[in-house]
Amino acid sequence: MLGHTNPLGRGVANILGIKLEDKNQDLQAEIPSSSSIFSEQRHNSFYETEPTSSEWIKEQVPSKEEVVAYAASLFPFATWISHYNLQWFAGDLVAGITIGALIYWIFGTSKDISIGPVAVLSTVVGNVVQDVQDSGQNVPAHIVASALSVIAGFIVLIIGLLRCGWIVDLISITSLSAFMTGSAITICVGQLPALLGFQNIGVPKLTTELISDFVPYLPATVIVLLVEHMAISKSFGRVNNYTIDPSQEMVAIGMANLVGPFLGAYPATGSFSRTAIQSKAGVRTPAAGIITGLVVLLATYLLTAVFFYIPSAALAAVIIHAVGDLVTPPNTIYQFWRVSPIEVFIFFTGVTVSVFAQIEDGLYATVLLSGAVFIYRILKAKGRFLGKVKVHSVIGDHVIGDDHRKVVGEYGTIEDSDVSARNVFLPLGHGDGSNPEVEVDHPYPGIFIYRFSEGFNYPNANSSLDYLTDFIQSNTQRSSPEAFERPGDRPWNNPGPRKSAKRPVNSDPDSALPTLKAVILDFSSVNNVDITSIQRLIDIRNQLDSYASPDGVDWHFACINNRWSKRALVSAGFGVPYKPNEGTAHRRWKSIFSVAEIGGKDSAAAIAQETDLHELTPKHTDNTDEEPLIGGFSSVKSYGSMSSGDLEKQKRRGAVVHGLDKPLFHVDLTSALQNAITNVEERTISRETAHD
Repeated sequence: MLGHTNPLGRGVANILGIKLEDKNQDLQAEIPSSSSIFSEQRHNSFYETEPTSSEWIKEQVPSKEEVVAYAASLFPFATWISHYNLQWFAGDLVAGITIGALIYWIFGTSKDISIGPVAVLSTVVGNVVQDVQDSGQNVPAHIVASALSVIAGFIVLIIGLLRCGWIVDLISITSLSAFMTGSAITICVGQLPALLGFQNIGVPKLTTELISDFVPYLPATVIVLLVEHMAISKSFGRVNNYTIDPSQEMVAIGMANLVGPFLGAYPATGSFSRTAIQSKAGVRTPAAGIITGLVVLLATYLLTAVFFYIPSAALAAVIIHAVGDLVTPPNTIYQFWRVSPIEVFIFFTGVTVSVFAQIEDGLYATVLLSGAVFIYRILKAKGRFLGKVKVHSVIGDHVIGDDHRKVVGEYGTIEDSDVSARNVFLPLGHGDGSNPEVEVDHPYPGIFIYRFSEGFNYPNANSSLDYLTDFIQSNTQRSSPEAFERPGDRPWNNPGPRKSAKRPVNSDPDSALPTLKAVILDFSSVNNVDITSIQRLIDIRNQLDSYASPDGVDWHFACINNRWSKRALVSAGFGVPYKPNEGTAHRRWKSIFSVAEIGGKDSAAAIAQETDLHELTPKHTDNTDEEPLIGGFSSVKSYGSMSSGDLEKQKRRGAVVHGLDKPLFHVDLTSALQNAITNVEERTISRETAHD
């Protein structure tokens, strides 16, 4: 396989003009050895390896155990059939006789669902039959219906076998509730003529001759098969406190429609009214489908004359009673309002459309509205700038300290009970609802901590980073004033400071503001990034580097949870100290690494891993309550990362958490802030020394 370490791969890259980077080499050579407490053990240091494409492919290829598990998952009945008992049989018998599909129970994961011909799907099938016969083909209607069932069932079966059941996750609880409520109301209203004895009344029929010539019916059939079945099965699963497997449900409904037509079956999917009655009758397992099929077969051949004398009003009353409990109660709607008011509007929209248009249209409307709200939230997502607050842990009316050493040990929240204070990071302006009386301090003059709120991808990259840039430029001043030889050299979109007669000539409106020094990005809510978001981040980096020139800006990243995100950031030049110009060396950098303790000197684990561990010897100790110098080793103690008092008692063995070659990737915000402040102060001291 071609790669950047392969001579052939390098040759191809040179021909194509691809720039290959030697990972770790440049940074290891440029970071001075005196800048790290691991300077004496650099030969034994840890460096992170980037994920590769072949590694990703290996992760996607299923193992032997996963293949066996997949094959077993295709027949879920095997997990419960061995435990089948008479009590379950009694419930299935009653439910099966009450409803009165032999294929579904083998593959299905819902005990309540009852499949068969339904009104919505029958409408689609009727349109297909009409269209085929109008085209001049002399094909009987039942042949068309069977062929449609085979093709649609095959498509749904393939979707299920590919385990694409995640598609139904797009249907929110609001959509399901609106579908259930609208369907229940529609069914009840539809039974009123039979219940009250009305005849020859119905909804006026709208012609679709104009659009029937170009509308593809097969996608509509598949959508109805999936949406109606999934909505009903998920709804009844939630009501009866169990979950279904959407992918396996697709396999079941696909097999039912694929095999059924060979025996003369009609296209079928989940039936709302039959499912409601079956659930009300006390169904216990999917095996009720066997009894249902037998009862239907028996009734078709032997009991048609008996059913003739059952009053339609009685059947209508049974259906209304079964679906009446499915209407979403007012208390549930109120809870919807408590959680998300805008989704109550979506709910009533779905109910209205379901009642006055078509049931499936109500489901489509709620899914579209829910998706629109979701996309809007992502597009308009703005992160939060965080500040620092010192807090204490309190038990009762006592601050945790020496008097509560034992309790602290049990809770394990603070390693050193002598120091009860720790720093936490809260949004500036208390946007999280924290107590407004608590003063949230800026982390450090010129250093900003920014937390993404809705991930970081191409839809919200502009919104998030524009807000980041505007806030930073509003709270800082340029490192060096802009100078233009002629007024025409100034860009049109940069009018410069406004002139004011009241302001002294030599006054600087931004003199009280700090210059930009570092930006810390909290990636705790970011899992994946893409090319657009990374390119936008590069553009903002270049913009702010120009704004803060000649020093530039240090870009720190905390809480990166995904190796591929790290790889993307490294490819864009992040994770390493700022380079003033292309081709120049990294400036001197003082690294602070997060170290995890492996064990004491007598630890068996430490002895077993002695070749991979680094012996930590504290440079300074400080047991006072005052906050020590952040740049020193004792600063780890001040932020609650490690107890220097314990380190003073004995030597500890530990290992660095993240790679030494990426000093600007940090395990948490505390580590990132320590590193940022240390290097900002180091540069300030160096600059003052150079001037002297």
